[in-house]
Amino acid sequence: MRHLPAWLNPEVLGPIALSWGGRIVAAVLIFVVGRWVSMALTGWITRAVTKAGVDETLRRFFHNLIYMTFMVFVILTAVSALGVPTTKATRRIDLVIGIAYEDDVALAKSLIGEVPKADDRVLSDPAPTVMLLELGDSSVNIAVRPWVESSDYWAVRADVLERCKGTIEEHGLSIPFPQRDVHIVSQAEG
Repeated sequence: MRHLPAWLNPEVLGPIALSWGGRIVAAVLIFVVGRWVSMALTGWITRAVTKAGVDETLRRFFHNLIYMTFMVFVILTAVSALGVPTTKATRRIDLVIGIAYEDDVALAKSLIGEVPKADDRVLSDPAPTVMLLELGDSSVNIAVRPWVESSDYWAVRADVLERCKGTIEEHGLSIPFPQRDVHIVSQAEG
């Protein structure tokens, strides 16, 4: 008997085939059953829309839209059964804090940068980013971008935003409101 390459060794392939075989069977089963359910539900909805007398073009549009929506969920579930992560464990919060043009940008960046660092729910890797984003119409805009666990996103966003506002006001910086100057030119009668 010829010597098999190491990757074809039954002792190596056995556990891999057992582990991945089950996952593949589960994924295929989820896909087949999910596709069948998607087609059945889409058919039922299409028949209801047809009985309502909806235009043929609109009916086809709804049919395809509903079917594709169901299939996205089916495919994500099948891929997830294979062990591929389909959601992210972390998210980046994107905040924009505006300060007045008269305020010290370096001081504002420093103060704002300390706010996410003080929150234990903000991840240290990747580190929060604080940078000058743009010179807006009424304010100098500073971006604050901390990373958090997905489950903490909204709570941390609200807390960081509130603490940024408080910190800015506490140190004498201001958050301007949008304003416009209107110049009226009158012409002399004559």
